[in-house]
Amino acid sequence: MFKFLKKWQARKPKFTPGQKRWFWVLQYSPLVLSIPALLITIFDDNFEYSELSSSLMSASGLWMFLIIGLQMYLIREKDRVVYGAIEIVFALLLTYFTFYFQVLDRSLSLLDVSVRLGGCLYVLVRGLDNFNQGVRPYPRANRRWRWWILLEVEQPQPVVEYPWTRHLRSVGSGPPNNEGIASARR
Repeated sequence: MFKFLKKWQARKPKFTPGQKRWFWVLQYSPLVLSIPALLITIFDDNFEYSELSSSLMSASGLWMFLIIGLQMYLIREKDRVVYGAIEIVFALLLTYFTFYFQVLDRSLSLLDVSVRLGGCLYVLVRGLDNFNQGVRPYPRANRRWRWWILLEVEQPQPVVEYPWTRHLRSVGSGPPNNEGIASARR
């Protein structure tokens, strides 16, 4: 389990000092926008500044949405498996809430429900595609994944073992693979 975390840490992006500062500016700028809006909302008794508060909160929400999108894009570029898994979970939650609200609000038209479910299905397919692309560099996991989703599984090439390699391997000397044997013959 910890091997996976070590490999992920090794692939973690290396930022320059300027990029680190910009990262923290992006992270905390929505907070800078939302604190005055919250203070105005809390301490404004006559609701004189409610429009200012709502516009600050809207700008803060838009900025946060943009930053979350940027972070998700970075996750997608660095680790497609993680991004695909997040997208699959999001699609399942989206589908669950679509059915949940359909049961609560029976006045929804068939077109409305169909469009919602089509969007859920699209997000699910995108998540499966990103997961599939992310798992390709790992042969063993790729074979299991492709078997599980009913795609054609490439069989690993069998290692040709000659009778003398078994003997050499049991003694503990000799090359570990067939390429070494071929180069030793020459």
